[in-house]
Amino acid sequence: MKGLLIKDYRLTKHNCRFYVILPFLALMLLVTGNGISFVCFFLTFCFSMMVLTTISYDEFDKSSAYLMTMPVTRKTYVLEKYCFGICCCFAGWAISVLLILIRNGFSTAVSNLGICLLTFYLVILMLLVTLPVQLKFGGDNGKVVLVGVIVILILAGMFLVQVGEWLSIDYRQIAVSVQSMHPLLLAGIVVLFHLGLGAASWFCSLHIMEKKEF
Repeated sequence: MKGLLIKDYRLTKHNCRFYVILPFLALMLLVTGNGISFVCFFLTFCFSMMVLTTISYDEFDKSSAYLMTMPVTRKTYVLEKYCFGICCCFAGWAISVLLILIRNGFSTAVSNLGICLLTFYLVILMLLVTLPVQLKFGGDNGKVVLVGVIVILILAGMFLVQVGEWLSIDYRQIAVSVQSMHPLLLAGIVVLFHLGLGAASWFCSLHIMEKKEF
């Protein structure tokens, strides 16, 4: 897997100018008064796209078929994509926290650490959804499918809001009840949900790669 990580790192260097500009853009957003949560999400999300770019590079000119002729199993390939994606997310998140620390000071960075961790968690969740889609449909088709998934999620959210109005469900009260839960219990539920989604994403990606013909 070390060789695959090095390969993806070198592929990412082709877009190094874009990723070098991103921290300066994020710093400008902080200076102009944009919210800390937005800047943290923006930078973490942009860096998470690195792994999707490497999948597109792998599929270009049937490079994946050549890659599978080497001593690399499909399971190792999938595992490397998840590891590389999480590393990219963490790199973007760490840079955003560092910029917040430089721009707003230590006390502000510490007080907003919870929000920053939440943005990191959300981006990881998005990555767990996008990786199987990208492996299944490829670069161009995968983007179309992802847009479709986002539209479906938005429509589902609007439908839930409408159902709540019909059934007189107070979502704010539900949110207050969740916030009043014991922090350890809430953290345990979040971790279990994350692990469950991660396992489902992993097995879906592995199944897709095992069935894929090059």
